[in-house]
Amino acid sequence: MSNAKNTSSSSSFTSTSSFASERVVSSVKGRRTARWMPLFAMLAAAVSVHCSGGDAGGPVEPGTPAPVAGEGAGAGEATPPPQGALPDTGAPAIVSITPANGTKGVRSDAKIVVKFSEPMDRASAEAAYASASLPVGAVTLSWNGAGTELTITPTKVLSYDVGLDIEKPANQYAIAIGAGAKDLAGNALAAEGASKFSTLRELFTAVPLRPESSGRLTLGFAATAVANLDTWYIGDSILNGALSLYFTFDLNGLPAGAEVTQAVFATRLVSVVNTPFADLGGHANLARVSFTTFDGAALKAAAPADIAPLSTTPDLGPRELDVTAAVADDVAKRVQQENKSQFRLAFPTASDGNADIDRANFLAPELGVKYLAP
Repeated sequence: MSNAKNTSSSSSFTSTSSFASERVVSSVKGRRTARWMPLFAMLAAAVSVHCSGGDAGGPVEPGTPAPVAGEGAGAGEATPPPQGALPDTGAPAIVSITPANGTKGVRSDAKIVVKFSEPMDRASAEAAYASASLPVGAVTLSWNGAGTELTITPTKVLSYDVGLDIEKPANQYAIAIGAGAKDLAGNALAAEGASKFSTLRELFTAVPLRPESSGRLTLGFAATAVANLDTWYIGDSILNGALSLYFTFDLNGLPAGAEVTQAVFATRLVSVVNTPFADLGGHANLARVSFTTFDGAALKAAAPADIAPLSTTPDLGPRELDVTAAVADDVAKRVQQENKSQFRLAFPTASDGNADIDRANFLAPELGVKYLAP
């Protein structure tokens, strides 16, 4: 059956070829040779391929996929370039290194990523890696699937310089990929790539009070504000007026870009008159407030947002309270907040109404802030 089909196809090819030849001869006589010869040469070639089955292996069944170039090569072997293709002689290049050279404020969990212009020979690129601050033994090297991106992951977090001196330089790291790194064709890097960067600094500071906008508010027949205090107390007066303290801390000393990681409001309870804790609500409560002018009307109108009790007993001694969320928000909105962080200290109950003085006396407070900065 197969031979009959081949004979028939061969016969068709013969008649087609004859027709082509006759037409060519006819065209020569009619001076139209150039127009017809290429067309029928292609037709004859197509018929010839159909008859021969496409290759020396015999007829190709319908639906059989075409062979893939390089298929059958050993695992990991590069596919040879197409016949006649020019060899790859172009030098690869480093497209980018992250963090880029000169970057400040890099976080402790950062990874270094090197991007190449083409797939690299991984062994040669890894051998070309060099760093005194992050040596091979202190990092792991990994690649993306395409072999164009090398990720350098420190085995320990990058360190921050820690201290009080804002002028002290940050810790620095540097890495380089030397010209020994090659692409898959064996071409070396056009130029070495390098990056030197510094991490964040972890700094501590005591944020100062603004004395002109810090003091005591007395609520009685009138709202009276007194700034620049020598003594700081809360409770009630002999006239049953409520006594509360307001504090404004100046954030101007924090550098631009500072990221607050901890803030502590600290003071000391130094004396107690009568029974303010028992009579006025059981605790001295710290709240976040916002006001623009230090006067009775403004302080009375400032709506407090309670943070937590600063003191729950009359026992004398130091008192501390974490106010990180409030201060971090103030720093993030420092323009809107006019570079200040404000608090109120008061008992929940304004007065017990017994015409006795009930007071808790504190030292002027401090605001300690730990922050990250480039």
